[in-house]
Amino acid sequence: MNDKLNLNKEQSYVRFWVLFALLSAIIFTRYGLQINIPRELALLPVAAIALLGNQTEITAVCMCLIPFHESLDFYIALIIVVFIYVLKFHKRIKINMGFFLMLIIVIWELLHSLTSDFSPITFVTALSPIIALTVIICSDLSGIDYAFTVRAVSVAAVVTCFTMLIQIAWISGFNVITFMLNLRRLGALSEASADRLQITGGMVQTNSLGVICVLITAALLQLRNIGKKKKSDTLMMLTLLIFGTLTASRTFIICLLLMILLVFMGQKDGKTKLKYFGIAIIAAIFILSVLSIFFPDQLEFYISRFFEKDITTGRDDLMVSYNRFITKNPSVMFFGVGLQDLGNKLVNIYRVASNVPHNSIQEIMAAWGIEGLLFIGGLILTLIVTAKKQNRNIKLLNYIPLIIILFKSVAGQLLTSNYTVLTLGFAYINMIQDLNKTEAQ
Repeated sequence: MNDKLNLNKEQSYVRFWVLFALLSAIIFTRYGLQINIPRELALLPVAAIALLGNQTEITAVCMCLIPFHESLDFYIALIIVVFIYVLKFHKRIKINMGFFLMLIIVIWELLHSLTSDFSPITFVTALSPIIALTVIICSDLSGIDYAFTVRAVSVAAVVTCFTMLIQIAWISGFNVITFMLNLRRLGALSEASADRLQITGGMVQTNSLGVICVLITAALLQLRNIGKKKKSDTLMMLTLLIFGTLTASRTFIICLLLMILLVFMGQKDGKTKLKYFGIAIIAAIFILSVLSIFFPDQLEFYISRFFEKDITTGRDDLMVSYNRFITKNPSVMFFGVGLQDLGNKLVNIYRVASNVPHNSIQEIMAAWGIEGLLFIGGLILTLIVTAKKQNRNIKLLNYIPLIIILFKSVAGQLLTSNYTVLTLGFAYINMIQDLNKTEAQ
């Protein structure tokens, strides 16, 4: 019976990879080759995977939206996947505190909508990542194939990075010197370079791409703990780390060092700690060698970014401005201005600063006040408590993705970053894995 189930699972994975290949081809054709095929076309393979797939496949394609969030209509794709998942697997969903917190958040945002132009579409899309996260927290995911899910997301990330490289090559007219200049920060294009694009999109922001590469690398590392490692995982990790380094993102390097520290601390014995330390050194030497040989200017530029006068790149001024805005406006502190069109409200209507908050606490308070901070804090706490119930052997290694996400959000966005809330779902899936059990056991 088990052999039959495993056979069916493998057959369904073949179907998944065929549809995934179609999705990747659409994204690469549109953004890499700059051929103007409809953006909505990418929704078809996503919907097909959700309709035809099992719980593992739907979970995997949902997580693949994290690296693909700039390559398709993210909110529509997320709504489609979550809607189909609820229809097919509603018996695996149990209401817990996360559901009630989500309901309170929906009502709280609805109250803000009464004082401005209400758009049902904007309302639903703004809250869809929180709804998706709640569905994940309320679901019984104990039977999903975690290794398959992680590898699917890693392939999606590599497809995204490779598409971005080809897009830069296209902008550069396939001139090597121009290509190297435009590659100075993977994920960031100058206005002059962006104007050469016939089709915009598909370019993941530098810090976001760096964090995604670190999160997936951490998950791939954990496959070693459950005895499901493959040789291809090492190649995938090195590829992701090289792409992450090409972003020249300080957030990436800080999150990577944090991940290495947590992995090191999470090992039980000194021998294993020494082994992982050696792996980290070898990986660093390999990546630095690749960069020094193929991207020497990139490496020099990256190093120079740590010696800039304003290493915070204006984040300290933003924090002061938004702190003043929140504390001097009681209505904002205790109610907020609403999540819908938050960036436009803060920058163009209230004119708080020239940019949105780069601190998740200030962002949440600006949107929903102190109450919103309590709601989101409660949702994250529910995520942790529920994960502990699902996994009695939870340990430090399980918390690595969550810690990285929360650390990143302190210097970035949470609510208005369309992919970040969904990464909390990725962290939850990671947390419910019993890393004490190996495949042999």
